[in-house]
Amino acid sequence: MSILFLQSPYSFLFRDLAVELEKNNIDCYALTFNLGDKYLYKGIEQIDINKLIRTKKVVNIDKLELEEILAIENYYTKKKEKILNEKLTDKEKNYFYLYTKVLEEIIKEKNIKLLVMQNDTRWQHSLAIYLANKLDIDYLVFELGLFRPNTITIDSKGVNYNNSVPRKKEFYQNVDTGNKFDYKKIDSNTSELKRNLIVAKYMLYYRLGDLFAQNSIENKKIKLIDYFKRFFKTYISKPPKKTKIKNLPKNYIFVPFQVANDSQTLVHSDFNNMLDFTTVVIEAVKKYNKNNLDNRMAIVFKEHPMDVGKVNYDKFYQKYSNNKDIIFVKEAQTKELIKDSKLIITINSTVGIEALEMGKKVICLGRCFYAIEEIALQSNRIDLANDISYMLNKKLNRSLINNFLDYIKYEYQFEGNEYYYNQQQIKKISQLILERLAS
Repeated sequence: MSILFLQSPYSFLFRDLAVELEKNNIDCYALTFNLGDKYLYKGIEQIDINKLIRTKKVVNIDKLELEEILAIENYYTKKKEKILNEKLTDKEKNYFYLYTKVLEEIIKEKNIKLLVMQNDTRWQHSLAIYLANKLDIDYLVFELGLFRPNTITIDSKGVNYNNSVPRKKEFYQNVDTGNKFDYKKIDSNTSELKRNLIVAKYMLYYRLGDLFAQNSIENKKIKLIDYFKRFFKTYISKPPKKTKIKNLPKNYIFVPFQVANDSQTLVHSDFNNMLDFTTVVIEAVKKYNKNNLDNRMAIVFKEHPMDVGKVNYDKFYQKYSNNKDIIFVKEAQTKELIKDSKLIITINSTVGIEALEMGKKVICLGRCFYAIEEIALQSNRIDLANDISYMLNKKLNRSLINNFLDYIKYEYQFEGNEYYYNQQQIKKISQLILERLAS
């Protein structure tokens, strides 16, 4: 019985899981896509997928199968469509097709019974899931946890909107969570410096592979300069103080930006970018205010911290600089902005979950797993103005929301951190995987 690991977090988590599983007589293989992957899977039997694809010869391509493969949504194709305004090249289409063929051969040859991967929207993983369903084999998707810093998402369907969290409100009417743990505290001997050195080495190996054409098609091009900026910000420069924004309006809707090129926006929403999203919100609030002169709402937008200094929204801000009802902030405490707001509008950010924890009303405009009846409202471009009015006048079902939060926090999430974990957590996750194999 064998397990195939695909791309991992930027840590040794998957390697350490493989080492533990091999103690239980499970054969573990690592599918590597670049030199950085080879570094993270050091000591595990590796399969260089790029090398196999390059030597693979296919005389006839099944056009119907190719169409099926190309119809699968993933980060890479959505990035080309929404950000680059490009279509897949014939070379890329053929590469994806060959990938599924080579991966199918590996699965059959190695008697793979389980695939393990980080995130399900990378092209490698979305196509692997397609193949797993076709061949009727199991898979587990990992992701950073919903409650930071001490949770990990491990799901047999997917993560974020694709996850297995029940979508019916009735499920949460009687929830018993006995497995409570401290999700705010990390239990690990791994220091922040060690973690950053692992990431730095991964990036250096990745860059070398890129220079010598050893890497496969990548979802995101990793730039060393971005890491050095983060290193400088963490260890050398003084972090900017997140000051409380003064003179905020009494009545405002808080709208947090999401990472501009994040899969949550590109794959799980119909928005091309944050400006598209922002424009929709502004127009809807204008429409709402026109019909509710006695209860007008301002809007407070906040940039995502990972985009500050990388994405320039200045021209957009300038457009609304004379409108006192539209406020843009960069450095501010998100919790403070949530606390004083009347409503939160998000695409599908975890800020929405944070807002639910703080007893706030939430509207989602993207495909969002927590947009469940009586918990958060699923809206759209057309209905948003009316939905704002509805939510501002609606009474929250606190009991149901608290049950939902307890479930996803203590039952759905796994205790640990993908970068800062301990051996006991490795053993627990390994046991989960063994149970999955046995079933």
